[in-house]
Amino acid sequence: DTAIVKYLDEEIEVESEALANLPSIKNFDCKIQGTRVAFHREVNNESVKVTMDINDNVESTMDYDEDDDDAAGNDISFWPIFSVEIKKASGDTMHIHCSIDETNTPEFPFILNEMYVVPKGGDEKSVYSASIENQDEQFHQVMYDSLKARGIDNNFAADLQEFNHVFEHSEYYKFLQTVRDFYKADQ
Repeated sequence: DTAIVKYLDEEIEVESEALANLPSIKNFDCKIQGTRVAFHREVNNESVKVTMDINDNVESTMDYDEDDDDAAGNDISFWPIFSVEIKKASGDTMHIHCSIDETNTPEFPFILNEMYVVPKGGDEKSVYSASIENQDEQFHQVMYDSLKARGIDNNFAADLQEFNHVFEHSEYYKFLQTVRDFYKADQ
């Protein structure tokens, strides 16, 4: 166990150099509970909430030229999966499940994966959930326009990706400390 503690001490030292403060996302309040994050704002008598759990992130290994010194240590990216919840004053709530990955464009800054509407007092497990990926481009455009009007746009997607990156690294750093402390407990 001494060898793993020594290794983890060195790894923690290296990772500590890359720690950064969590960025904010403009016009959204942020609440963190463990690995789950909720961003919230009120717009035109609607409640808009975006939630994500970094444990649900999609890991992507990037291919880099082995001779590229700048790429060392930067070969893994974590892409967020997140949900948008829009609650109308009537109590009806639309849920849209989204993700960000390397295929996103300025026109479509995130992927719309699935959506459903829960009427006031309804049970979200009993409503139909539609896959959005098979919808035509016009449907996607009007949905993006609707989200953009609520602050879920290109800037939000870029800020969320940056927040995700910093938060993921912070949690990984804490994880390394926890593993080290586990092995140190009986020494």
